[in-house]
Amino acid sequence: MERKVISVNVLVIRYYHAGLGDHYYTTDFSIFGNGRDGWAYQWVQCYVYATQVPGTRPLYRYYNSQNQVYFYTTNWNELGSGALGYAFPTIVAYVY
Repeated sequence: MERKVISVNVLVIRYYHAGLGDHYYTTDFSIFGNGRDGWAYQWVQCYVYATQVPGTRPLYRYYNSQNQVYFYTTNWNELGSGALGYAFPTIVAYVY
C-alpha cells in the first residue's frame, strides 16, 4: 500500500522578551533568528502542520497594537475577525 504525505510538520519556535514579559511563537526562524530586538530564542516549542490535515483546526494569532500583545487560540469564537483591540492577521498553523 502506498502512503501519501498530506502535509509536512513544521517547528514552532518560542522567544521571550524580558522587557515586555511576553512570549512570541513563530514557525519562521528568520524573524528573530537566534535572538534580536530584545527577543531571546528559548527553544522549539512543538511541531505543527503547515496545511490542514484531517482532524486538525486552525491556530489563530491575533495582535493588539495598543499593548503589543499577541494572542493565540484555536477557538474562532473568542475574538472572531477581531475584537477587544485585537486584529486578526493570520492563521499560524494547524493543530490537533
